[in-house]
Amino acid sequence: MILHREASQLGLTRTPVLEAWHHFCFAGYQDGNYLNWGRLRVLNHNILAPNTALSPSFHSGTEVLFIVQEGSIVIEKDDGKTLAVAANEIASIATGLGTEFGIRSAAGGPARYSVLWLLSDDADYRPNYRGVVGDLSRGDWCATDDFEGGHNLRWSVPASVRLLQLESAPFSLSGNGSKSYLAVLRGGISVGEMRVDQRDALMMDAEPVLTGFAHDDTRLLICDGGPA
Repeated sequence: MILHREASQLGLTRTPVLEAWHHFCFAGYQDGNYLNWGRLRVLNHNILAPNTALSPSFHSGTEVLFIVQEGSIVIEKDDGKTLAVAANEIASIATGLGTEFGIRSAAGGPARYSVLWLLSDDADYRPNYRGVVGDLSRGDWCATDDFEGGHNLRWSVPASVRLLQLESAPFSLSGNGSKSYLAVLRGGISVGEMRVDQRDALMMDAEPVLTGFAHDDTRLLICDGGPA
């Protein structure tokens, strides 16, 4: 099964400081048809105005990833410490028993970033702010619970997140045969008769292989993981 979700179908928040597209229910956007997909609970694409901040919020029992495409953000932790994440960098937070943090952007330009929440089976641990755990300028990136090599971040969530850079060429992507969610962060792909553009997504179930054609300079986000 493959379902194409166009960017125009996503939830949208616009305030004086934030423009955000929501793939799943978040804050003021609620759609009972899209509560999560497998382990993926939240996927937002945010544009935060320069030198502004989002109020701190509390999180528990999730793995959170921040993927910054432009500008930079600062994660402000509840202990007063901060974590800076620049363009093309990825940061990770294992929220565990619970932690509160806010987000602010640096001056000089807007911060464009995507944020993911993945549901964890085990929340009985202290929060872990892993700092910058990826550099997209070096190519593809992967987070997984697989204890073997070949990944950039190992976590306890039985799911994987991949970030892939594709040039204009045919591609073939393997999944885990369970629930997978593919979102286009930049560029676009064609799968059969479907054109999947920036902020579009494909919801897939029991699709072990996806084939298509990448257009231009494309960056894909793929989350593989079964029911929580």
